[in-house]
Amino acid sequence: MKEVTVRGLTLGSGRPKICVPVVGRSLPEILSQADRLPPLNPDLCEWRVDWFAGAADPQLLLSAARAVREALPRLPLLFTFRTQAEGGRQSLSREQYLDICRLLMTSGCCDLIDLELFTVGDDAVSLLEEAHASGVLVVLSNHDFEATPPEEELLRRLSLMDSLPADLSKIAVMPHGPEDVLALLSATCRARQTAEHPIITMSMGPMGAVSRVCGELFGSCLTFGSAGHTSAPGQIPVRELRSMMELLRPGQPD
Repeated sequence: MKEVTVRGLTLGSGRPKICVPVVGRSLPEILSQADRLPPLNPDLCEWRVDWFAGAADPQLLLSAARAVREALPRLPLLFTFRTQAEGGRQSLSREQYLDICRLLMTSGCCDLIDLELFTVGDDAVSLLEEAHASGVLVVLSNHDFEATPPEEELLRRLSLMDSLPADLSKIAVMPHGPEDVLALLSATCRARQTAEHPIITMSMGPMGAVSRVCGELFGSCLTFGSAGHTSAPGQIPVRELRSMMELLRPGQPD
């Protein structure tokens, strides 16, 4: 499996890295949340662009992206517009979604961008090429806030993502029983044995919280922790998350 390095941070080896989402509706809210991050020492920050009320306005969006970059000059930034179909906050057309992603990719402000596998569809390869041409790494993702697909379907989706020239593959699903959490963990463990790119997986909600702390064992390279605001159900506060992860790896080097 290839490792991915961004701003000196390596994904795909050692402990799973911790990403904290910023989810404000206004720029002052966004910057207020960003100001809280440095003392928590996260590995990355995800700006959830779909929470931003001005996301559909290119000028407001670009101005906000620059402000986030200035507020966190050294922290790797993942920019994500999550569509409503995959648990996001705004309902935009596919064309608007693609325009937003392209603007973010070429803004010079983000290090990584999240692209939804089934939303970008046939445009996946061209978007990946555009991102890489701008020096931006790509997380190819899929989210199911209603259920957990069968293990073989999870593997199929991870394999499809891995066959494309993205940098990381991500799946997040909602469990309805412990067997769903096991399916997600088993699929992660099996996928990492043949994957070309690092994998990010999680089972959401309280039932799936264990998947957010045991990624090193099963093969997920990144987890999401909260700093007072959550972007998905089941996220654990950063300090507690870090402590829980360390308990699962006593005596292991980073």
